[in-house]
Amino acid sequence: TWLKGALLLSWLLLACTEKSGTSAPAPAPPPAAPTPPAVNEEARDYNQYTKLRWIDEFNGGTLDQAKWSYELGGHGWGNEELQNYTNSPDNSFLSGGNLVIQARRQQSGANAFTSARLVTKGKQSFRYGRLDVRAKVPKGKGVWPAIWMLGSDFDQVGWPACGEIDIMELRGSRPTELISTMHFG
Repeated sequence: TWLKGALLLSWLLLACTEKSGTSAPAPAPPPAAPTPPAVNEEARDYNQYTKLRWIDEFNGGTLDQAKWSYELGGHGWGNEELQNYTNSPDNSFLSGGNLVIQARRQQSGANAFTSARLVTKGKQSFRYGRLDVRAKVPKGKGVWPAIWMLGSDFDQVGWPACGEIDIMELRGSRPTELISTMHFG
C-alpha cells in the first residue's frame, strides 16, 4: 500500500505542474535587500584609542564609591550561587594597587560563603571603545570568577535583551578554559 501512496503522491505532484511549450518560466522575484548592520563609525586600530574615558588603578586605601557600588545579597543571582555578597572588607579591599575580591567560608544567612560583587551600574556607560583589564583569578572547584559588561538598560528591558558581554569567565570545573560570551535578546 505504501507503493500506491507513493505513486498517488507522484501523480498529484505532476498534475499540479504546469506544462506548456510556449511560455517561459516566471522570473524569480529579486532578493530582498539586506538590512545593513550597525557599524561603529569611530572604529580604529587598537592603539589609536587614546582618549581615556574612565580608569581605576585602585590606588588608595578604600574603593572609590564614585566609580563602584556593591551589589548585596545571597539569592543566587540566577546562577545558583552559594555565597552572600557583602560590602565587608573581609571580602573586598585594596592592596598594592590591586582590588582584591576574596570569597570566604563564612556563614551569612542561609549561605555558607561570603564574597563581593562590584558594579559600575549608574556610574559608567559607553557604547564603543577600548577596554583594558588586568586580573588574576582564583582556581579551584566551585569558583566562577567573571569580568563582564551588562547593558545599561537592564532595569528597563531585562536580561538578555539588554545585552551582556562576558569578557572573561573561569569555571572551577574547567580550570584550563577561559570563556568569553555574548548574550543578547
